Amino acid sequence: MVTAARKKGVKNWYNILAPKIFNQAQVGEAAAGSNEELVGRIIDTHFSELTGDITKQFIKLKLKVENVQGENALTDIIEYELSKQYLQRMIRRGTSKMEEIIDLNLKDKPVRIKILIITASKAQSSQRSSLRNALRTEVVKTFKSSDLNNLIITLASGKLQREILKKIKIVFPVRFLEVRKIEILNPKQIKKMVEPKIIEVIKEPEEIDEGPEEEIREIKKAVPEELAA
Repeated sequence: MVTAARKKGVKNWYNILAPKIFNQAQVGEAAAGSNEELVGRIIDTHFSELTGDITKQFIKLKLKVENVQGENALTDIIEYELSKQYLQRMIRRGTSKMEEIIDLNLKDKPVRIKILIITASKAQSSQRSSLRNALRTEVVKTFKSSDLNNLIITLASGKLQREILKKIKIVFPVRFLEVRKIEILNPKQIKKMVEPKIIEVIKEPEEIDEGPEEEIREIKKAVPEELAA
């Protein structure tokens, strides 16, 4: 439970409620001098706290207070993220780590989606490129018709990740695929947003023998610093 410290002179206490998709479970309490002061406040929580499913402790959520009704502060999800510790356990030697970042308009919100792929063995540059093309195509097809709340619930089940992995592994063997993070785009990011194109990948690319220098440069592009081994 997230409980704000009681401050001198503050008289109003509010119940922080999760979005309706989580049955408006109480996340905690917060003190504020007025409704307006509370709106916009950010609350960190975990998927397991909202659902009681302790197997999902690695899923972190950020909620934002959007409205206040009486003593209840109503929130929306603004960020979904997997813990660094969970992702690091999936990394193995002799594999390629790739991250694709996709900006996409869902049914209700524009979001930035960060997806981590770990291949079953080292992938050449051309194979990584084709994997990215296949991944972007499947993400657009699978995610675009969903709203953020329902997308997060489905991702927590692992269903969408399994469906996408099954379709892209025909390009190159993939051992692990996860949506590492989803965040709502701010106005500046929306202005620069480019809708991803759908590119059909029909066969596995030929392997290209690259030198060590080019290989290192490609890996640095693909792997976020915080997930690098």
